[in-house]
Amino acid sequence: MRGRRKEKVERPVRVRPPYLRSLALVTLLFASLYFVTMLLSVPRVWEETADRLSLIGYVVFMAILFYIYTSHLGTTFRLQAGNRKAWQHMSRISVAYILLAIVSLNDGRDTVWIAQAFEINAILAGVAMAVMILYLNRSRVREYFTPSYADNPPLWQWLLFIAGRDPFKKGNLRFI
Repeated sequence: MRGRRKEKVERPVRVRPPYLRSLALVTLLFASLYFVTMLLSVPRVWEETADRLSLIGYVVFMAILFYIYTSHLGTTFRLQAGNRKAWQHMSRISVAYILLAIVSLNDGRDTVWIAQAFEINAILAGVAMAVMILYLNRSRVREYFTPSYADNPPLWQWLLFIAGRDPFKKGNLRFI
């Protein structure tokens, strides 16, 4: 028994897709600029807003933005490891930023705080996140986030994964 060696099973090495790290950092930069711009507006909004309902809406908006920003910060670094949950989270965060940018651009009724002063940052953040979503859904990138025990599912299953339906829970297993 001692002279018998166990054979190593070599798994295919997953190669990190090009630009994954740099694109994640660029989106983090745009998210940071957007977040800092919104933070700098807090004193002005607090003084200029007479309507308490609008002020409460702004506080809720800032709380959501803070949560999304801190999630983005952690996910940016987890994404490099090929963690498919990080892929899912980054896709969700990108969609959330796009929605916040749309709200920022459309919600200028009684307050000046979003629509006029922060259009450029909202547009830049939205565009950066749209590019990130498109990049994450490229077949080579999806393949990087596919577990080694499974076949790469089609794009529509990855899109359902963003919504919460994991394509690797059932089926799609590769038998070696």
